[in-house]
This record gives sequence, structure tokens and C-alpha cells, in this order.
Amino acid sequence: RRAVAEAREALQAAGHELVAFTPPEVRRAWGIMTTCITADKGRTVSRLLTGEVADPSLATSKLMAQPKLVKAVKKRILQGRSPFMARLLSSEGVKSHQLWQALEEKQVYVEQLTEAWRKARLDLLLAPAFSMPAPPLNCPTNTTAALITTCLYNFCDFPSGVVPVTHEDEDDQAKLNDYPTDDLLFHMVKE
Repeated sequence: RRAVAEAREALQAAGHELVAFTPPEVRRAWGIMTTCITADKGRTVSRLLTGEVADPSLATSKLMAQPKLVKAVKKRILQGRSPFMARLLSSEGVKSHQLWQALEEKQVYVEQLTEAWRKARLDLLLAPAFSMPAPPLNCPTNTTAALITTCLYNFCDFPSGVVPVTHEDEDDQAKLNDYPTDDLLFHMVKE
């Protein structure tokens, strides 16, 4: 939040007009993304990685390819602790006609987002590239949901770039005392 606030202040000081913008129906978009990403239960990624030394951050793909019973048990355990992660586990793969439907829904969403963008008369969207400071190398799989700040735009095929603004400091660390941990995912991010 501080990095975005600092960037906003610098842009305003340079004479740029900034307006608030909230992308429409992000939860719906996340549902469409999840359907598309997990359509084959991670089988293609697993097949492509056969015989390769796979980076641990790809473990999410292997999680999607686990047997239905294993995923059901994990989903049940996570349901109360992390609804977000449980939603990812609830994907059972889809039939081809369902994937085509999801791709059509994606196009409708892209048009909706583009129209909202035009209506707000935006030239640029200022947002964090990642919703937290860079995690340790062994954590990306556990914090996949932190990608939500950029994956929406990647999914919509919108170009994006990253400009460094600041670095995490001691005040940022102190603010973590008040960071919510009501979802297991938030707890992992805080850690």
C-alpha cells in the first residue's frame, strides 16, 4: 500500500490526474480464470515436466492433478481455514464444451473490463505488481493467491510492466502486527 501511495503522490506531483478505479466483478473473473487454468486438472503441466527437475513453485499444478478423493479430503480440511485455497481445490477439471464456455465468458469479461476502463478514461492503471514483498524462494506455491493483483491482467492479455518504487522497511514489518490472519493464506503471507 505504501509503495502504491508513494507512486500516486509522485505522479500527482508531476501533474498527472489520478482517479480511483476498481475492476468490475473480480471474483467472477477469478472463477473464470480458475476454470481455465485447472481445466485439465494440471495434466498438461505435469506431462510437460515429466523427467524434468521441476521448480517447487509448480507444485500447485501437481496438486490439481491429485486423485479426486485426496483433493476432497484436503478441500474439507481447508474449507474453514482458507476458503480461497479450498476454491482452487474444488476444480474437478471440465469437459471441452465447458472450457469453450469459460473462454467465451473470459471474452465477455475482457469486454466488460475494457468498457469500464474506457468509461473511467484511463491511460494507465497503477497497482501493486505483487500483493506482498517478495517471498522466500520456497514459498511461491503457498502464496499463489498473491498473484491476484496481476494475474487478472495477464489473463485478459493486457500488457503490464513493473517499475520499482521503494523497498520494504521496518515500519512495514511493524504493520504486520495488525495484518489479518483469518484465512490460512493470510497467515502464510504474514509469515
